Amino acid sequence: MNESMLAYVAGFFDAEGSVGVYKRAGYFALHASIGQQPPCPVLYTIQDCFGGSIYNGKGGVEIWGIGDNKALAFLEAIQPFLCLPRKVAQVEIAIQFQIRKIAANCQSSSISPSELKYREDIYWTLRELKRKSLSVVSITDEQASLDYIAGFFDGDGTTGIYRMRKYYVLKVQIVQKEPCPLLDNLCKRYGGSLHKMRQNIIKWNIGSNQALHFLQSVGSCLRLPQKVAEAKLAIQFQSYRLRRAGHFSQSEPLSQNDRDYYVAMAAKMKACKA
Repeated sequence: MNESMLAYVAGFFDAEGSVGVYKRAGYFALHASIGQQPPCPVLYTIQDCFGGSIYNGKGGVEIWGIGDNKALAFLEAIQPFLCLPRKVAQVEIAIQFQIRKIAANCQSSSISPSELKYREDIYWTLRELKRKSLSVVSITDEQASLDYIAGFFDGDGTTGIYRMRKYYVLKVQIVQKEPCPLLDNLCKRYGGSLHKMRQNIIKWNIGSNQALHFLQSVGSCLRLPQKVAEAKLAIQFQSYRLRRAGHFSQSEPLSQNDRDYYVAMAAKMKACKA
């Protein structure tokens, strides 16, 4: 897997992935996973490269999971491209855990009390990291490459054409459950606005020509069929609006041809999401 694809997978993992140490009957195992609504060919690409298995989760979600040494290889591969502070911290601890576990298993067939305590501590540390508030560190455009952004958007982004009074508008959104340095970067880079919602949810919202610029930038890097189709429709829709902008003023009603076109494009966008 080349660097471009690894950056994409890192963005996808930052958006939809999880990593932890799981305990069962005194045995501790590293496990990483990514879940997404099907069809999600990216999960099969990751499986082909790193191994693991794909199974069905709740709500029809497809989940790719991988454990132990194979999970270590996966996490080491994407670690340089991760951007979210929580995932960066979790992955660093998980890698250290598995490397130490390999070394301990090579030295002895039994687990010492001190090693058992270490694994128990890591188990709880990773669990607490999922809830702990972390300081937000800004990220650069170089860190948030277009491939990384595309992976993140494939995981957590939405594109839509919405009716606003008598007009139809393009909107792009990304929602995260915590302060997210990527959303700050995108806001500075492409425009739009950040909105704080309930339960520490942050939403980046961008519309019209700014959304067009964003989708034109990342569109060629998107890999999920649904997101690719939505981006193409959105670019086509907004490009048409730009061409038509010189033919009427905002105070004039839409022509029937324009109205029919916008209604048809909104319906096609809705069908993509079905």
